[in-house]
Amino acid sequence: MPAGDRAKAAGLGYDLFDVDPDEDEIASLPKGAKAMLWVGNTTCGDFEIADTGAFAETVERLADDPRVYGWYLSDEPNPKECPGIAAKIRERADIVHERAPGQKAFASLTDWEMSPLRPSETHLDLIGVDPYPCRVDGDGCDLGVIDRMVRQADAAGFPAA
Repeated sequence: MPAGDRAKAAGLGYDLFDVDPDEDEIASLPKGAKAMLWVGNTTCGDFEIADTGAFAETVERLADDPRVYGWYLSDEPNPKECPGIAAKIRERADIVHERAPGQKAFASLTDWEMSPLRPSETHLDLIGVDPYPCRVDGDGCDLGVIDRMVRQADAAGFPAA
């Protein structure tokens, strides 16, 4: 999101922004805003910072930055197609917890099997649900998919908190 759009979003009340783990980008956030640092992977792809040592160094570098809220570790990981993804996310979440206490480990999940990704397996602090209620290949929007995905996350063992 360009800086000007971030300012507009902040004017609407948004205060958490998905940005790269870059000091200049973090510094460009609107006053009072915090960063959710994108370092993740998509589905089964490579992580933005593939080497876990380099990832740990990045976490350490930004551990004391009060503008960093957390780390976006994965976007729609698919445990069926990528059986080892929960362990990879857990490894990175543990690095965040160890080297940046207080910062959050986050992933966004979609309607694939969620049980293998529950907090006890991944050590995630937060999840987002990504239901896609409006699809271009369908017949309009189905807002009920939002509630169904929340129930799916609940049934998989994600606490509401």
